[in-house]
Amino acid sequence: MLFSPTYELRYRIVDLTPDTSMAWLKDQIAQDYDDKQRLNMAMEEWYGNGKKGRFPALSQLEQVTAKLSRMDSSYKRLWDVYGQ
Repeated sequence: MLFSPTYELRYRIVDLTPDTSMAWLKDQIAQDYDDKQRLNMAMEEWYGNGKKGRFPALSQLEQVTAKLSRMDSSYKRLWDVYGQ
């Protein structure tokens, strides 16, 4: 079975401070890291079972990897300015 992320839509009003932004980014990074790990494991299983051709969820893996990179860069910029 291939990985298919599910998303829950929630609304919340919060002050957009560096601390809340960093906390939100940390949560998102953790969730996306888990997604990336599951996709990597699925890909290893795919090729480990002798399947040929492109891993069907490769585009998802590439997307989550790119998103993680962007979020990591955003977190670093905030940390460099506001981190303790």
